Formats: sequence, C-alpha cells, structure tokens
Amino acid sequence: MKRFNYKTMIIRDKLKYLCVIIGLALMISARVNAQQINETLSTSYLYPATRTVSVQINNKYGHVKVNTWAKDSVKVEITQTYTHTSIENINKLKSSINILRYNVSGTIRFETSFEQSGGRFFRNVREATNMFGSESNTRIDYSITLPTSSNINIINKYGDVILPTLSGRVTVDLSNGNFQAQRLSGHSELSLAFGNALINELNNGVLSLNFVELSLNKANSLTVNGSSSKIDIKSITDLVLNSRRDRVIIEKAGKIAGTTYFTNANFGELANRCELDMTYGELSGLKLLDSTTECIIVARTCNLNIEMMQPSAYSLLLKKSGASLKFPESLTPAPVRAGEEGLSRYYFKSNIAESKLKINIQNGNFKIIHQ
Repeated sequence: MKRFNYKTMIIRDKLKYLCVIIGLALMISARVNAQQINETLSTSYLYPATRTVSVQINNKYGHVKVNTWAKDSVKVEITQTYTHTSIENINKLKSSINILRYNVSGTIRFETSFEQSGGRFFRNVREATNMFGSESNTRIDYSITLPTSSNINIINKYGDVILPTLSGRVTVDLSNGNFQAQRLSGHSELSLAFGNALINELNNGVLSLNFVELSLNKANSLTVNGSSSKIDIKSITDLVLNSRRDRVIIEKAGKIAGTTYFTNANFGELANRCELDMTYGELSGLKLLDSTTECIIVARTCNLNIEMMQPSAYSLLLKKSGASLKFPESLTPAPVRAGEEGLSRYYFKSNIAESKLKINIQNGNFKIIHQ
C-alpha cells in the first residue's frame, strides 16, 4: 500500500494555489495592451524629535530607505506612483490608498493603508497583478532621514529596505524584497523572507531567515534562525544557530552553538568552542585552532570533517553507531577512564591530555585531519 504523505499533500495544494494566483494575474496583465498613464504624488513631513525618537513604518509595494543627519528632527518623504491605462482608474487607485500618520509620546508612525475588499484569495490575485501586471501598478516609496541614534521599526512587503549606520534599536519585518545595511551597533531583530540580504556589520540581535541569501561581513553576538536559506558569514564572535535545510558558510567564529536539520555547513576557523546537534546533512571545513577549548557534536546520519590546525596534545572521546572513521595514524587509541564506559578514547601526543573533541555520531562518516 502506498504511504500517505501529509506534508507532500500540503505542499502540492499550496503550489496549486500559487499557480492559480499567478495565472490569473498574467491573464489580467495580458488583457489590455494600451498606452499607459503614469501619475506621481510626492509629500514630505518634518517632525522635531529627540535623539532617541522611535520611528515606525508599515508599507507595501515600494522601498523604505533610511538616511541619517545631525539634526534633532525626522523627515519623512513619500512618493506614490500610479500606472494605469486611464485617468479614471488611476483616481480609483489613489482613493483606495491612505497614508496614516501618528506622532505621539516620542513615536512617529506612518502606515500605508489599502482599502480591503473581497476575500483573501482575491486580495492575493490583486497583489500578484500589482507585481506582474502591465496594465496596473502602484508603488509607494518612503525615504526617512533621522538621527543616527533613533530607534526604527519597519514592516515592508514587496519592496526593499535600505539602512545606513545606526546605533539605536532596529526591528525589520521584510518579505519579498532585498535588505541592505551598513553598520547596526544597537540591538537588531531582523525577520527576512524571499530575498537577498547584504549586511556589513551587526553588533547583536536575532536574524530570522526564510528563503533568503544572506551575506554578512562581521557580527558580534547573534542568534540566526534559518530555513531554506544560504547563510554566508565572514566573521562572528558568538553564534547561536537554528537551521533547517540551509547552506551555511562561516569563515571565522569564536563560539558556535546550535541545532541543524538537513543543513550543509561549512565552518572555518573556530577560536574558542562549539556545541552542535545535527540531524542529516554535513559539516565540513571546521578548523580547530590551538586556542579551541572544546568541540562537542552529536551527529545523526551526518558526515563530519574536522581539521586540527597545528595541534598540540589533545584527546578525543567518541561514541559511534554505524559510523565509519578515518583518523591520522598519530591519533592513538587509549584506555577509557572511569565513567566513560561504552565510549572510545583516542589521544594525540599525550594520553593524559584533556578531551578537546567529544563526538557522538550515528550512521555517518567521521574524518579528522591534522594540518
């Protein structure tokens, strides 16, 4: 009897739903091939503000770009662009959109409000039409200029978010758009989906990634929650990684801790410590320096490749089941100690060296290289 797969059914239904939406959108876009009319509206608002003002933007169909200046004020510029084949329909588009503004107790808030009609399905059709259609298009772009130390909260859908160097708290919820940032030295909480992210430097915070390609140059302390993403980090001091079906590349790290599932991880130099729980996938390129104090890995149906860089004396404490091993000849089996029953111990140079490596591997390949 063929086994029922609930997850496959759900994914198949979602794909059908998406195909119907895009198909309807493309039919709508192909309906008219007439001359298009464009109309642009620009508005600007200026508010006095303290250095720690909170600015909140909730937008759709356009970019949100932030700049900084040395003034005690916040400037918000909004550009609305409407495209259609008739003035009458442009006026309908304009009347369906409102820009809501609030300025209360040190918080400046702008929200792009759309007139809601029809069910969720038809709203999704209209959104797909706005993105892919040639007859009708609406775009709302924000440009915000504020003090560097401001706190900012941005929600944006179908558009990019671009940030400069900021020292305040940064919160971003972005889907179907690209993200760029220079240096964020305050606490950051970034939730990104379906796009690319290019970040020069982050101090600390949480990164949640869903179908995102991330390039991060430098970070201090981060929690990264990844799903079906490509994560490339050049240098990080302290990383907590929760990963599902990702490709993760880390060139240099101080500490790494986390859980992975069906993830392909390529870790470079580890200066201090790592503790990983891995199910399926692979870990390669991990280079343990002489300064590395401990590496603890639980791996289920995973391949592990670890490089010991100019190692001094160390020992390996190993538990394995159905795993194949490939070690240097200089890594010698040793008697287990009290409390280590059911484990295997290996040592390099000294059989009394501390256990730098503690590995529990089931059904995979485990390779150690001395460099």
